[in-house]
Amino acid sequence: FLDHLRFERSLSERTLEAYGHDVVRMAQHARLLGRSRPAEVTTADLRRFILHLKDVGLAPGSIARNLAAIRTYFRFLLGENQVVEDPSERIETPR
Repeated sequence: FLDHLRFERSLSERTLEAYGHDVVRMAQHARLLGRSRPAEVTTADLRRFILHLKDVGLAPGSIARNLAAIRTYFRFLLGENQVVEDPSERIETPR
């Protein structure tokens, strides 16, 4: 995923670090919910994750960036046929 962002989308190293951190944080949260693969993550799981980010005090801008990273990740997985649907599709960006 990060190679795709680096070479296909030419994102900066700082953005790559942030997106990598955000996706790992989401994956850790998903594991706590019993999800072992990205294809098992649901929209409800992602909503719980966003609420968790609010609960730990992340600013709305940081939560929006986390969501952008997650959306980018699931779109990548969709393009690679690793998931059949994007659970982030119906998540609204916090204001």
